Amino acid sequence: MRYPPDQKARAKQAILQAGARALRTSGFKGIGVDGLAASAGVTSGAFYSNFSNKEALLEEVIETCLGELS
Repeated sequence: MRYPPDQKARAKQAILQAGARALRTSGFKGIGVDGLAASAGVTSGAFYSNFSNKEALLEEVIETCLGELS
């Protein structure tokens, strides 16, 4: 099955949004990669195809989501 061309970008955006929510509510150590992936509705493999680790996600969440209130 072929995925739409924007599938990876949509998965990354979902991970960023879920990551921002989870990190705000649970803290950095309060959720693992599997939990982040599940809350974004993607697999752990999709997480790792976008981010090398949880620290990389945190860095991008800070860069892109800082200042968002929701």
